[in-house]
Amino acid sequence: MLQLALPFPAPLPHLPLATANRQAPCSTTVTIFRLFRHRSLETAEHVVTMGVLVEKLARLIGLQPRVAARMGLAAQLHDVGKMGIPDTILNKPGRLTPAEYDTMKHHTLLGREILAHSGQPLLDCAAIIAHQHHERWDGLGYPRRLSGEDIHLYGRVATICDVFDALSRDRVYRKAWLPDQVFAHLEHQREKAFDPLLLDVFLDHFDAFMDLRQGTNLAAPLVCKEAAS
Repeated sequence: MLQLALPFPAPLPHLPLATANRQAPCSTTVTIFRLFRHRSLETAEHVVTMGVLVEKLARLIGLQPRVAARMGLAAQLHDVGKMGIPDTILNKPGRLTPAEYDTMKHHTLLGREILAHSGQPLLDCAAIIAHQHHERWDGLGYPRRLSGEDIHLYGRVATICDVFDALSRDRVYRKAWLPDQVFAHLEHQREKAFDPLLLDVFLDHFDAFMDLRQGTNLAAPLVCKEAAS
């Protein structure tokens, strides 16, 4: 079994991942967000924005508001496995070496390990997103090299939003890309990294997503609404 790296010697037993309390999954999201802020402000800002973007895209493709809200909240946990990645890698002010990149890839497996088997719809959704948000439509992603519709819809939606937001913000090793550059990259990756139908919807509303991203309140996670059930 994969073990979480420092500063956590064991897989976070204090997090309420399996409980009859319907509010526990939302409390878990808030708790993990606060931990992210202590370890990496960059990661904390990214996960909040991800929630907003994923919910928006889920609504645009016609999912029920309750499901879209659940996906948005769950998406804030997509990088939970990064709590098991050493700070020297997570906050490195430069590109990762091949060995460091292999270590970073483990965050998808760690995220699933933390979130799976909770019996809670919200956390089950979060486990799928954490596990699959680096899979690619063409099968060249990780950790399982899934392709096409073998990647869950949750994962395919999250992948587009994850890349969009990552390219649109400053990182420790590079400046944010300009909107035109981001758009061109996403379009170029149609049927490579991304589900072409989902990407078409996203690009049709690209300006709205950019506005939404720039206006996201990064002070706190999304309101839980009815997403937990």
